[in-house]
Amino acid sequence: MKLIKVKTCILLALSITWSASVLVQSLGQETRPRSSSAELELYKQWYDAFKERHLPQIIELGEGYLQSYPEGEFAAFLRQIIDFARTSLDPARLGLAQSLRSQVKRSVSGREDLESLLSEIMNQQGDVNMKSSTGQTALMLSAVHGDVQSVKVLLTKDVDLDVIESGNGWTALVYAIWGGDYFLVKYLLEYYPDAGIKDKEGRTALDHAIASGDFEMMLLIGGRGRRGSHPHSGPNK
Repeated sequence: MKLIKVKTCILLALSITWSASVLVQSLGQETRPRSSSAELELYKQWYDAFKERHLPQIIELGEGYLQSYPEGEFAAFLRQIIDFARTSLDPARLGLAQSLRSQVKRSVSGREDLESLLSEIMNQQGDVNMKSSTGQTALMLSAVHGDVQSVKVLLTKDVDLDVIESGNGWTALVYAIWGGDYFLVKYLLEYYPDAGIKDKEGRTALDHAIASGDFEMMLLIGGRGRRGSHPHSGPNK
């Protein structure tokens, strides 16, 4: 059992590192001139801290790189990751994130409604995209409750990944972010949901990941979505 858990954690770490590399490409760094050996050495020192997820060093070494190479090959990428790290270390932001997470949990239907929706869907008595009394689909509820198995089953059906909940305009990916399960979020991303969809307050999946205060979640979403136009204020009631 321990070996399985270790292997699973290694796979997750690799997938998050891959997401970070995708973020580099999305920022257009591949078009810059080849780096000097001195620049690469500074980046290597930073990347070693990044691999260890040592957030204070990610900030300190990243700022050192940017002072020397403000327009360097990795500058845009480091600025983004430094912002993620600062957010994750900000007590006020983390406190707000915890409050928002609680609000999200209270605003959705419970597992009883989820089980009812799943039962109708599995018995072919209801639309796979039908919504609960609080406006979420079975996929959204499975995502926010961390029910990976139900998500896997629903994704074999004709489920709409990008359908939005009527109150806030949130998608299943956004609910998964607030559910906080990295594996579930990664699994959804493998089906290519539209991470750029904006909710009713102009926020994308990346905005929600940043609002969650979760560094790893920011990395997972960072290579797939762009920021919207408004700060996070939580779900509407």
